[in-house]
Amino acid sequence: MHKKRIAHILSVVSKEARMGDKIGIIGYSVFDDMFREHIKNAFFYNIVPNEDFIETKYQKYHDYIIFYDITDSSSSDPPIKFDLIIFTEVLEHLLAKDEIILINISKLIKDRGKLIFSVPNVSALGKIVSLNFGKNPYMTKDQILNGSFSGYGHIREYSFNEVKTLLSKNFRIIRLEGWNDYPNKFNKISKILPKIYAETIFALCEKP
Repeated sequence: MHKKRIAHILSVVSKEARMGDKIGIIGYSVFDDMFREHIKNAFFYNIVPNEDFIETKYQKYHDYIIFYDITDSSSSDPPIKFDLIIFTEVLEHLLAKDEIILINISKLIKDRGKLIFSVPNVSALGKIVSLNFGKNPYMTKDQILNGSFSGYGHIREYSFNEVKTLLSKNFRIIRLEGWNDYPNKFNKISKILPKIYAETIFALCEKP
């Protein structure tokens, strides 16, 4: 389900990564090995709040795990600054103020470093169609409470205007796009419609 999205992000990372770059991935997923295998000239780190977020299979990367809680308003400067941060499909799972999270993300990035960011689009075409047919396209409370990777489901989703406002406080937005990488029957139509109907909101940003 996520393979096309990850391949899309991998292509962006491949273009942005330079020899010797330190690249931070917020959280972890089963796709992290793909980044390490395809981009060998950079160093990848997973950034998690604490030891509780590390599964046994990730212990092999222990030297490349950074403990830093991006939801904590009292977080000081992190132990490492990164050339590039991958923060995709994570914000919607975090029960904390978005402004605090983005301030902490900014602390993780070197000056002129890049942020690769994505969140679900609240106005995706499939969701609008579902609403018009009386169906609720968003997660149930049970699905939110029983999320994966020690987190929640989608606590909320975002509009393009929200993302632009949120990111502009700490970053210069280079690209703001709509992606349709998940398999569904609306993809072909969504691709020819304005980006506000896309499934995912993607942004490439730079820290000033």
